[in-house]
Amino acid sequence: MTKFIIVRHGQSEANLKELYAGRFDAPLTEIGRKQAELVTEYVMKTYQVHAVYSSPLLRARETVKKIAELAGVPLQICEGIAEIYGGEWEGKTLPEIAKNYTKDALIWKNDIGNARPTGGESFAEVQARADKALREIAKSHDNENVVIGTHGGVIRSMQCLFENQPIGYMKDIDWQPNASVSEVNFENGRYTPVKMGYTGHLEGLITLLANL
Repeated sequence: MTKFIIVRHGQSEANLKELYAGRFDAPLTEIGRKQAELVTEYVMKTYQVHAVYSSPLLRARETVKKIAELAGVPLQICEGIAEIYGGEWEGKTLPEIAKNYTKDALIWKNDIGNARPTGGESFAEVQARADKALREIAKSHDNENVVIGTHGGVIRSMQCLFENQPIGYMKDIDWQPNASVSEVNFENGRYTPVKMGYTGHLEGLITLLANL
């Protein structure tokens, strides 16, 4: 069995400015850096960490890099767990998106799992590549605990798989708070969620923002 300790990145500058940030590479805010400290402390107290993988995006790397350092393992970059590519929406505000991409934005609002940002990828595609990445990681880390530094959209799309639901179910799943922790076991080709979106370590510094 492989235990995935899935960490959503801390609050980013794009979150703060309410910009759509799929691959838009924004750093953490001051609050986000504090959240990263708190999640690092929690993970190191709660788990024996054998490996740490991160999305290539700065906000994810900044959130989990200290975990890797304290665990004495390399921070390994994994393209498969990067956030959704938002195409023409990248770096824009929601009002801008709603005004300029009305049809696609309406689908996104009503059925996010089956939607596609204009010129970007769908969450079905995100789910497929993230699932492939986690399965590959599990092959190298049997009987180990692996930290995954990733993003709200990735986690939300994968939660459909964790709960044996179609991607259309994504609209009924809440966004995970920044710097939350989800624990998921993977064994015999199956995911078993233990807890999702845990925030008990954040000491009131809970920010709940979508992939904006």
